[in-house]
Amino acid sequence: MSSAPLSTDSGRHLGSILRIVLNVGVVLVFGAAAYVASDWQMRTAVMPLTVAGLGIALGILNVVVDARRLRTVGAGFVNVDRGQAEVVTEVGADELAARESEEIKQGLRYFAWLVGYLLLMRVVGAAIASGVLLLLFFRLEGKQSWRFTLLGAAGAIVAIFLLDEVLNLRLPRNMLGL
Repeated sequence: MSSAPLSTDSGRHLGSILRIVLNVGVVLVFGAAAYVASDWQMRTAVMPLTVAGLGIALGILNVVVDARRLRTVGAGFVNVDRGQAEVVTEVGADELAARESEEIKQGLRYFAWLVGYLLLMRVVGAAIASGVLLLLFFRLEGKQSWRFTLLGAAGAIVAIFLLDEVLNLRLPRNMLGL
């Protein structure tokens, strides 16, 4: 029994099938989580059911999109939609160190956003801190328009207040008594 090496086309076909199988697996995992959470009390099951519902919906959407691409484009669709191909070039040690340093700075910057959010949440509460974080993050990091930024922040504050009232959640309160 000799095995011939996979050609590029058969490798692509196998990759596209594995991608669809993985997507079906994601749907099954989220479905199992929803099934387990369906026996829980409603207040306890809200988050797992919400996450499972979104995961199932996105997983099914991904299966449908991938199946359509496989049927129309063929097996070559795998990783085609992942962006532009990157040209591989040799990089010197100095440039590599500069890239790594930049990646570390980015990581620390995002960690600072997280710490700032947690500290602000302690001072002014979850709803206001979330709105302020979205305002600053969308505007400074995301470079979004003021319209999008204000709508996103206002929507987050309203959603948090509604969820707090409807579900009677215990969100972090503030130190200022606001």
